[in-house]
Amino acid sequence: YYLDTGNYDGLFLDNTILSVPEWMVDCPFPPFDYDSLLWRAAVFSFINTLKQTFDPNPVYINGIAVEGTDSLLYIVDGAMYENWVYLLTGPPTLTKWKYFENRALHLSSLSSSKTLLLSNAPKENPQARIFALSSYLLIMKENLLFYNADRYDYLALLPEMSLPMLLGNPV
Repeated sequence: YYLDTGNYDGLFLDNTILSVPEWMVDCPFPPFDYDSLLWRAAVFSFINTLKQTFDPNPVYINGIAVEGTDSLLYIVDGAMYENWVYLLTGPPTLTKWKYFENRALHLSSLSSSKTLLLSNAPKENPQARIFALSSYLLIMKENLLFYNADRYDYLALLPEMSLPMLLGNPV
């Protein structure tokens, strides 16, 4: 309806991944006769069809945190990377933090698609929020965006987000 009436301004697809990991299925795994190659091909076909249908309006996906989904960045206009540098369970280990930083840089190098790095730092914990923002500032690039949403239940402009983002090149 919105596409036909001109009221459409973009499409966001949640849990768009190229495989069905066991952690994502809330029942005995596999729940059906699952073929990962057929699933992957079907997802690519579906995303291509959506992109062609909704063009020139943007198509964004969520699920880029799952490795192997990177190749969808060549098709879509952007992606959301949930649980980036600050998990629902708390701060990451140093090893995991380095992984998050490197993964974000890798995603930004694949295509010009935008990637939203979404952290889960608690809104009542300024130190955690500054940690997440600082992690972004270290790798800031034109096609990487940052936001923090504690458990995804609010979207707010927090004081540190007013800091100028034009601090120069990342370290």
